[in-house]
Amino acid sequence: MSTPRKLAYLAATEALQWLPSSLVHKLQLTKLRRMLAFAEARVPLYRESFRHAGVRARDVRTLADLAHFPTVTREQIVAAYPEGVRYRDAKQGDVVFRTSGTSGQFMEISYSAAANDYLDAVYARALFQTGYRPWHNLAYFWGEARRAPRTYERLGLMKKSYIRLVADVEAQYQQLIQIAPDWIYVFPSAMALLANIAETQKAAGLRPKGIICHGELLPTDTRDRIAAIFKCPVFNLYGAQEFNRMAWDCAEHDAMHIDADSVHIEVLEGTRVVPAGQEGELVVTGLVNRLMPLIRYRIGDAGRLIPGACACGRGLPRVELTEGRMDDVLVFDDGRRVGPRALAPRIEEFPGFLQYRVVQKGSDLVEMQVVWQQPATAAQRDGLRAVVQGILGPGVRVDLRSVPSLALNRRGKLRKIIREHSGEGHR
Repeated sequence: MSTPRKLAYLAATEALQWLPSSLVHKLQLTKLRRMLAFAEARVPLYRESFRHAGVRARDVRTLADLAHFPTVTREQIVAAYPEGVRYRDAKQGDVVFRTSGTSGQFMEISYSAAANDYLDAVYARALFQTGYRPWHNLAYFWGEARRAPRTYERLGLMKKSYIRLVADVEAQYQQLIQIAPDWIYVFPSAMALLANIAETQKAAGLRPKGIICHGELLPTDTRDRIAAIFKCPVFNLYGAQEFNRMAWDCAEHDAMHIDADSVHIEVLEGTRVVPAGQEGELVVTGLVNRLMPLIRYRIGDAGRLIPGACACGRGLPRVELTEGRMDDVLVFDDGRRVGPRALAPRIEEFPGFLQYRVVQKGSDLVEMQVVWQQPATAAQRDGLRAVVQGILGPGVRVDLRSVPSLALNRRGKLRKIIREHSGEGHR
């Protein structure tokens, strides 16, 4: 890690966001063409897939031309790693880590040292635009092993007060009271539960400057409720370990600005690119990391590109996540699709529980697993069941089951909606 290089990248990324959209577009195209040419020449997976599809990097004249290139899936990357997707072995200074998806399948990601520094600068830009500053006290919710402090952290900058993501939400809340942070960095699912406690305690002694949510879908209703309870702005970041930060919420809260200097995002329906405003599957191309290029990578999220410019004046394109993970949407045989945006805000307003999970077991059966703060009364159970039933409709049976705990994934995320039933009857 080179701190001077990182600072230089940060200055460049800070300036780029205010360029006119036409210049941002040209920069993206230049980076895309270079990445395609490099992958074609140096990375076996892409060299072969481009050849099989009959496409060449030199033929790309516009960003739209990328639609002619093949997509890749997580499974393809895992199968080809490392020789097929890295142009060289990782060396000292590079960053290699493992990530697991909802299937539990591990995937290794390799960043070159320079790419990692650039992506750290992109990440810092997303944080700084919220109003967070390096000397502020940040409460950082975490689910993995803590890493060693970085150079700037040892100097007292961007230091974190860690709070472990565990089932005991009341203990987490008391830690927040003790830390009295300027900012809170947390998954939306964890913050929604903390908001339930804060609402009953009137957020006593807890007055952050702002809250930064990441890692999960943040429905507008949930964000507005958290902001009202804590009396501070709530920002949303979109990222993935494959690319680091990819998009972020500005003070306008009107969709998220894409980090167009590090990624290019398309929206597909099947294999067809759809126009801005139409929902589909997000497909991401990295523009920075040559050690392990990811080109037209099916990341598994649903969303849409937002046409027009943001009132904030930035020239970056914008994206909106519509339902988070595509496999976190309940699909019924009559064609209805119900996802976190519809379910989470209504459920999380209901008092008395710590965690929940909605699992689709069949075409007309949904099981709701609930961890209660105290043993639930019949009225509580019936009330929560009625909330879910009202969203899913009378044709779906909702079974509510009280459980002692729900497992978090290795990063501390709680997967709240799971589709075990394929729901393919009328898809």
